Parts: sequence; structure tokens; C-alpha cells
Amino acid sequence: MNAYFEQKASFCVQFGATLTARLLRHLLPLIYPRSAHSCRTAGSLFPLADNLPLRHAGGMHPPLLSLVFSKHETFLAEFINRTPQTNEVRRAAGLIAATH
Repeated sequence: MNAYFEQKASFCVQFGATLTARLLRHLLPLIYPRSAHSCRTAGSLFPLADNLPLRHAGGMHPPLLSLVFSKHETFLAEFINRTPQTNEVRRAAGLIAATH
């Protein structure tokens, strides 16, 4: 089971999903031997094709987000009051062109 989670985590890193990769690497030790999660993953003939590691990670996102919102409510409320700068790449296009 470790190999499946690590392989999916490596794929996630390659595709830029580093948060999911970190979650997969931290999630595996939390799955108790002989638990429903462990039995389901170990019982799969094709755990990578079934995307079981990613299904585990997907199931974790709602509880994690609930925890983040409850623990960091003040920070998030202040953060969303700031206007995001979404066009930084476009603004830097001239600088990027000048460096090449």
C-alpha cells in the first residue's frame, strides 16, 4: 500500500499538485491496519487504476477545509478584504521579453 500512495504522490508533484502529494504522504500512516480503508486499498487488484490514494485524499479535503476555516477565520476574513493582483504575468510581459 505504501508504494501506491508514494507513486501517486510522485505523480502529483510532477503535475504541480504538491498539496495533494503532501497530503498523501501524511495520510498513509494514519490508516490503521485492518481498518476499512486499509482493507479496501489492499483488496484492490488495481489500486493505481482505481485511484484509491487520490480517493482517500479527496475524502480528506472537506474535513481539512473545515479545520482551516475554524482555526484561521480571522486571517481568512482579513485576507479576502485585500484585492488580488491577478494580472502580474501580463504586467511583467515586457520585462520577460527584455531579458531574452
